[in-house]
Amino acid sequence: ENMRTLLYMGMAGVYVVAHSTVLLIQVVTLNVAINSQNNALITLLVANNFTELKGHVFKKCDEGVLLQVLCADMVERFQMIVCLSLVTLQNMSKDTQVWNSAWAQDWGSMVAIVWLTEHLVDWVKHAFITKFNKIEPEVYNRYRD
Repeated sequence: ENMRTLLYMGMAGVYVVAHSTVLLIQVVTLNVAINSQNNALITLLVANNFTELKGHVFKKCDEGVLLQVLCADMVERFQMIVCLSLVTLQNMSKDTQVWNSAWAQDWGSMVAIVWLTEHLVDWVKHAFITKFNKIEPEVYNRYRD
């Protein structure tokens, strides 16, 4: 009994470390893409969102699967808020001249591009899922209740 508990605790610890590492890599990748001078941010957004669209749009799903997709989108948006906040804090601590309006405007536009792109891709994804699977849009009202 004690060995089984230790085994499960060890497996949980390995999972937590692996998951934290993946999230840290996401934050670092987003930071590099936003701070790069070329089109790395656009490339990252297109690749990530194309994969997301391709993975969900042409699959058969019912209302239960749609709810899981919706919940995954909410988790993804929360993670995006955390990642963008961490990247913003890191850049504010790194730069001594971040408190001017030009930096805030540039940074705000980058964050807005990331945020709006994610929303647009989710909107298109849900539009295709509901259309191709003949799911009525009123199902979202039931999820809200």
